[in-house]
Amino acid sequence: MTHVKICGFQTSEAAIAAVNAGADAIGFVFVPSARRRLTMTNASTLIAELREHCGYAHPEIVGLFADQPAEEVKEHIQKLGLDAVQLCGAENVGYAKELGVPVYKVIGVDPSVPISAQMPRIMVLQHRHQLAGHKIVIDTTVAGEYGGTGLTFDWEIAAELAHGLEFSLAGGLTPDNVGRAVAQVKPWGVDASSGVESDGEKDLVKIVAFVGAIRAVDNAPKRRMLNHLPLTSKITSIIKLLWPNHLAAAPPAAALGEETLESPSGQSSGLSSKGSGLKRLRLKPSSVKLPRLKVPGKKGK
Repeated sequence: MTHVKICGFQTSEAAIAAVNAGADAIGFVFVPSARRRLTMTNASTLIAELREHCGYAHPEIVGLFADQPAEEVKEHIQKLGLDAVQLCGAENVGYAKELGVPVYKVIGVDPSVPISAQMPRIMVLQHRHQLAGHKIVIDTTVAGEYGGTGLTFDWEIAAELAHGLEFSLAGGLTPDNVGRAVAQVKPWGVDASSGVESDGEKDLVKIVAFVGAIRAVDNAPKRRMLNHLPLTSKITSIIKLLWPNHLAAAPPAAALGEETLESPSGQSSGLSSKGSGLKRLRLKPSSVKLPRLKVPGKKGK
């Protein structure tokens, strides 16, 4: 499944809506010059409300920074309990290593410069940060801006990069184009901010549509596979998709000291009735009798 990160939240309502829609990571901006910047106090309140709503299953909470002192970033990590940081400036591997948490490193693509002139820089940065274990975000860059520009870049170039690099695709992604982007580029993840906003504010409808468009592409191969399966296999596959833990293997019957259901072939089903209050039956092949079918217009013998 494509990893989904949405950044730039300023209200807990919008962040919770993103989590409910299926976002994997939520980003809060702490870059001083950024329009979506949060203070430590505001962020603390939003994160507390988000964690209270989600419980232990809360998404990855990411703080966005750009060319700020490492001590300042570490203070935010400690006081807010950030799970990861996204570095949007010219931070190097040594700087990132000081922070002590997982790192997303933004590598910018300037749409006004020929991509051939940028590839050496992109590949060097990608190699350094990937070796350090950092996740890469390929984003459109504009002078004086640290993301959230709403501008796309050439996805054909991104698709070529994706052959040898796991990265999140960012830059101008919206509910209308993110499905095509995921299908064409096949990135590890996607990242959005302004693309799910209306009039500068997070739009709950766009957030839901954005995640839905990604999951539609993710699930398309599974739907095609289901079309070629027998009915019983389709039902099992659908259950696995909707409730992946529902068909988890149960403990052996002998360990539970209980009887199990057997299939007509004599094999145990592996299901347990412990705590159900129901008596398990052992079905033998000889005990399974199917009714005779009557064919209209034909007399039975």
